Amino acid sequence: MPPNPEIMNPRPLPLYQQPPMPEEASRAIDQFVAGVNPMTAVSAEPGETRASPPTQVAKEIEKALAQLSDAPELTYEDRLKKHKLTIDEARHILDLLLTNNRFEKTYKVTGNVTVTFQTRTPDDLERVMRRIEDDNPKFPGTVSTIVAKYNLAASIVQFKGMEFRDKELRDKFVFVNKMPEVFFRLLLVKLNNFDQMIMDVVDEGAIENF
Repeated sequence: MPPNPEIMNPRPLPLYQQPPMPEEASRAIDQFVAGVNPMTAVSAEPGETRASPPTQVAKEIEKALAQLSDAPELTYEDRLKKHKLTIDEARHILDLLLTNNRFEKTYKVTGNVTVTFQTRTPDDLERVMRRIEDDNPKFPGTVSTIVAKYNLAASIVQFKGMEFRDKELRDKFVFVNKMPEVFFRLLLVKLNNFDQMIMDVVDEGAIENF
């Protein structure tokens, strides 16, 4: 039986599947600890003196903290204005959350395409955690992708005229998993805006405003 050419001459793995070389891994770890992005780190030219990465990062952090300390703290009303909400509208959202345990909002995606999101429940969070425990992913990026898919599946109520309100989570997850990546990323941006709005509405001290 002739030898299998693929066994005798295995195909090289794609770049994204190849493990890093020891020196590359060590250098990446050193740069990470030093606060440098390995993708953008540039070494100094011969004869050129540069501040060490930790010194540069420390200066940037100090500058950012100074700017934050000088910036006036946003009031509750200011945070609502970022979402074009009034106090009365925030009260209405809070009332729906307290009485119906949910709130829905529709966003325009492109043209006539809209998406409607609903607030998630602790049960949704538990399902995500169980999925992560079952899959036991090895990379943080994989965990982030799983969480993003489940959050979108648990939140989506309507998209492009298709109703998902009475669909099982597993069916919505399959739909999310098969949608074009461009729509997936775009919907994640809209969902992040929705989540941030809810966080600001129910932020600490919000009850005192009602």
